[in-house]
Amino acid sequence: MATENAERTVAAIRRRFPNPRRASDRDIGRGAYCVGGAVCAWVWPYRPRTRANRFPGESEVAYALRVLGVADEDAPIWARQIIRSNDVGNFEEAWAALYAALDNQAP
Repeated sequence: MATENAERTVAAIRRRFPNPRRASDRDIGRGAYCVGGAVCAWVWPYRPRTRANRFPGESEVAYALRVLGVADEDAPIWARQIIRSNDVGNFEEAWAALYAALDNQAP
């Protein structure tokens, strides 16, 4: 995905899912999601919004990244970075990792 497409895709996902949360937050409601969950919901918009889908694991996020065009070998690395950044509450870093992945930057 070229830089412009990566920017547009991340911006569109952020507009639709503007307030990611950590899975460990005590006050998360039924509509809460993480950055990885936002990516998965973008790729598969008709899946049920279960907690597992809103806070997916690394393999699920990696698969969504592959669907979006990230190289097979890079997708798990970027998925791990997105999840780790999200889990410590650094959402901007998680979004930046998503952009880098979609821009085909080296992990």
